[in-house]
Amino acid sequence: MQGLREIRRVLRRSGRLSLVEHVLSRRWWLRPILKALDPLSTALWGAHLDRDTEAIVASAGVSRIESRNLALDVVKTIHAWR
Repeated sequence: MQGLREIRRVLRRSGRLSLVEHVLSRRWWLRPILKALDPLSTALWGAHLDRDTEAIVASAGVSRIESRNLALDVVKTIHAWR
């Protein structure tokens, strides 16, 4: 979160942050699977599978967010504007 706030701070007005991120799926059948696998993926690779990245980016204080699903509602592009 602190890193996202710093990115927002240094973006010029109307600057855009672009991410390709794995996120917690909103699909009812996939969500519990990702939550169950999260401890394993965290231990092996340090990657969390159960984060709502769009909500985290929004809480950093950006003015607008757009996202696009790339794969199974798990991999997304997220664009955020200052």
